Amino acid sequence: MPKNKPQPAVRAFLVENHSVGADALVYATDKKAAKEEYLKQCPDAINDRFTAYIVK
Repeated sequence: MPKNKPQPAVRAFLVENHSVGADALVYATDKKAAKEEYLKQCPDAINDRFTAYIVK
């Protein structure tokens, strides 16, 4: 029987947009996915500088 690979946990990330001083909460599996999800929600931020932090 094939074993199922464990799925990565979905976590909350706080994405801080440094260009406009705004924050957003997104749910993703890692920082890269969090940034991609943020850009889906805020497509105008494509040229902005932002950082994703894990919410603890």
